[in-house]
Amino acid sequence: MRRLLLLFLLLGYAYALDICGITFTPPFYEVNTSDGNRLIIVDVNGNLYIASATVNTGQTSVSTSATGAFYVFSAGSPVIMISRSEANLTGAIYAYATFPTPSGDLVIKDQAGNILAMFAGSGDIYAKAEAVYQGTQAGCPADTVYCDTTTGDIYGTDYYCYAPTGVCTSTTGLVEDCVDSCSDTDGGIAYYTRGTVTDRNLCSSGDTTCPSTSKTDVCGTGNVLTEYYCNGTNWASTT
Repeated sequence: MRRLLLLFLLLGYAYALDICGITFTPPFYEVNTSDGNRLIIVDVNGNLYIASATVNTGQTSVSTSATGAFYVFSAGSPVIMISRSEANLTGAIYAYATFPTPSGDLVIKDQAGNILAMFAGSGDIYAKAEAVYQGTQAGCPADTVYCDTTTGDIYGTDYYCYAPTGVCTSTTGLVEDCVDSCSDTDGGIAYYTRGTVTDRNLCSSGDTTCPSTSKTDVCGTGNVLTEYYCNGTNWASTT
C-alpha cells in the first residue's frame, strides 16, 4: 500500500493563474508548505505545476531527510519527494499522458471522475495536460538563434520555466564562432590535383548558422578545367 504524508486540498480560487505561460484554471488541487508556499498545483484541465528549484528524475533512491516536503511511498520506501528546493523521484514526469491503470497510486480526479494527474508507486508522475516544472519550456517563448552583427557570430537564447516563481526566464550564449577565412585542400592552384575550397564568413543579419561556400575543382565542357583557390579570405577561380 502506498502512503503519502500530505493531502491535496481542493482550493476554489475564482481566478486563473499564469504559470510560465500556461493558464491554470480553477478550482485547483494544491499542496502547500506550512508557511504557505506552493509545492504542487493540478488544475481542472490536468495541467501540473511542480514549484521545486531543481527536479531530478530516475533516481535510484529518494531521501526522507527533507523538511516540509511531499512524499509518496511504495512498499515502505519513498519513490517521490517534492520540496521547495528540489524534487526527486525514481521515475519520470510525463505530460499529456496516457494513464496506467491505477493500483494503489495517488490519483487526482475531477468531479466527473476523470483522472487529471497521477503520482504513481513506480515513482512516475503523470499529467493529463502540460507538466510545468524547472527547466521546461512550457508556455515560454520559443528559443531563438540569431546573428550578432557586432561580432559576426551566431548566438542563441533559450527560454525556460523558473519554477520557484512560475515565470519564464532565459539564457543567451554563443552557438557558433564564425570566422572570415578560406582554405583549399590542394594548397592553391594545382592543376593536377583535385581540391575543394571552403570560404567561411562572418554572419549577417538573418543568418542562423555561420555562412560558408564550398567549391570543388571541376573539368567541364570541352575539357576546360575550373581551378578554385583562395585569394586572401575569399574564393577565386581560374581556367
